[in-house]
Amino acid sequence: MPRFLDVRRLLFLLVLLLPLADVYLLVVIARHIGGWPVLAFVLASAILGGRLARSEGRRVLADLQTARRDGAQPREGLLSAGLLALAGVLLVLPGVMSTVAGLALLVPPVRRMIGRATRGWVETRMTAFAIDPRAAAHRADPQPGEPTPLEGGRVIDIDDRGRPLN
Repeated sequence: MPRFLDVRRLLFLLVLLLPLADVYLLVVIARHIGGWPVLAFVLASAILGGRLARSEGRRVLADLQTARRDGAQPREGLLSAGLLALAGVLLVLPGVMSTVAGLALLVPPVRRMIGRATRGWVETRMTAFAIDPRAAAHRADPQPGEPTPLEGGRVIDIDDRGRPLN
């Protein structure tokens, strides 16, 4: 549980500090090249980035619909669509770092790489949370197929279609 709290603190700091650093970077750039070019950059990144995110989002949704219709596995899934939504938000936010991160998420190979890393991270966390510490406390090395105290001693075997075996 302490590791989860560390992740929450890190995310809180990132959400708090990254926008401040982004605005600070804009101010520094504005001092060097002027305020109007920086304002033009912010507006252009919001408009063009929003359009790019929308077109990429439509492409991914069309791929999902085609795959569903054909009964096939989509090339990019819902995680990719979520990353595209994040890219759109990052591109609309004013700032150099958020714009660069948003543009990076619009590139399909980068999005797939981040998607694989995110999926792996989530799967390891889901596996860690699926283990019940109360059941592990009763027996350090439970045998395969042995019921845990939380199951009440009842094990239901199912076939490949999810039907109970008798």
